Amino acid sequence: LMEYAWKPINVTFEYVTCAIDGPSDDHVSLILMLDAESNERMMRTVEEVEKIIETTALERGLNVPLLTIQRHRQEPFHSTLALVSGSAYPVVEAVTEVNAQLAKSKIIARPLALAKPCEENPE
Repeated sequence: LMEYAWKPINVTFEYVTCAIDGPSDDHVSLILMLDAESNERMMRTVEEVEKIIETTALERGLNVPLLTIQRHRQEPFHSTLALVSGSAYPVVEAVTEVNAQLAKSKIIARPLALAKPCEENPE
């Protein structure tokens, strides 16, 4: 990989989603997801890198898989914005504020949409 010609990849984000990924509803990730075209660009690069890793391993006589789970079998590319308490954190308001900040910087063409709103605790 030292000789791999790394190139910048322009990506854009499409939406924010919530993932309840802990043992309870209190472990919530706010996740910014790439759009389909950006995800595809990232996947093409990863496939190139994975092929180099596998080829190098075979050339060196390593007969064990170095890639336990290939990237295309994992979650789409994303950026986790925060890990919050699902019962106490105002998720909808947070996404509204993220949109306000991103609009100022012109990073996004349209506001992010909350795909799976995490419901706040009614208590």
